[in-house]
Amino acid sequence: MKEKIKNLPAIFLISFGLNLVWELLQMSLYADISSFPWCCIEATFWDAVIITTVYFLMSRANKITIVLLMFLIAAYIENRALEEGRWAYNSYMPLVFGLGLSPLLQLAVTSLVTFEVVKRCIRRLGSL
Repeated sequence: MKEKIKNLPAIFLISFGLNLVWELLQMSLYADISSFPWCCIEATFWDAVIITTVYFLMSRANKITIVLLMFLIAAYIENRALEEGRWAYNSYMPLVFGLGLSPLLQLAVTSLVTFEVVKRCIRRLGSL
């Protein structure tokens, strides 16, 4: 448990960096980017919070379970945001069941990359 808590800042910072890059890269797929860059920073913060929380609660779960959970969380967030009119896609956004493919994949991909980077860093630091 101590090691899991000790890893939380690294999980947050790495996931924040990865998600900020992802958010900036997918901005051109949205219809209205007038609130750029603040909307990206806010979304990135919450993405990092979600990934850090899932790491803390499910660090012993297998990767498939985490990917499915992240996909479901992303689908919920996207569906709700679209229904509330918080954002909309432009014609370049690939859709899956009416939801943007890029944001659906984002949490799953960035969480797995974050967890792998932290694991490798821990191994390297531990071997010094």
